[in-house]
Amino acid sequence: VVREMADGNAFGVAFQRVTGVSLQTFETGWLAWVQSWHDDARDQVGQYVATVGGLMKDWRGIITDRSAYIAAAGGLTYAQRLTYQRPFLERASAIEAKVAALSPPVAMPGLQTDLVGLLSAGKKWLQLELDSSAQQSLALLTQANALIPEVDGRENRLRSRLSSATFN
Repeated sequence: VVREMADGNAFGVAFQRVTGVSLQTFETGWLAWVQSWHDDARDQVGQYVATVGGLMKDWRGIITDRSAYIAAAGGLTYAQRLTYQRPFLERASAIEAKVAALSPPVAMPGLQTDLVGLLSAGKKWLQLELDSSAQQSLALLTQANALIPEVDGRENRLRSRLSSATFN
């Protein structure tokens, strides 16, 4: 095409001489191809990322509800606390079951590993809180509270990876 243009031909004429297709036909066809093109692997990643995003909203719901419970739990007895704490652990277990059923795309093993790690640490934390109320043990509550930085760190790492996967 460049050689044809060097001989004095306009780009459209040079393009047609070299390819046998008019520039307008090429542009129209190429635009139609780009609009209809999709990548199955990218579609799988998009669906997986959307599913993980939904599970993260469910996890965040547990944390939000737990924070509201903590703010209001000052006068509750240990037995009353169990009534509120048990559903947090049950909800985390339900999320964990959904995660176990996921089949991550080949390109996303790290995200799945981070999600499993978050839920494992989160369930351990919630279980220790529940056990501390059931056994009326401040030592178990201290152990549970010591897990909060790990849970927060795992959640932040997962959110970062999820964000990267969403925008890449």
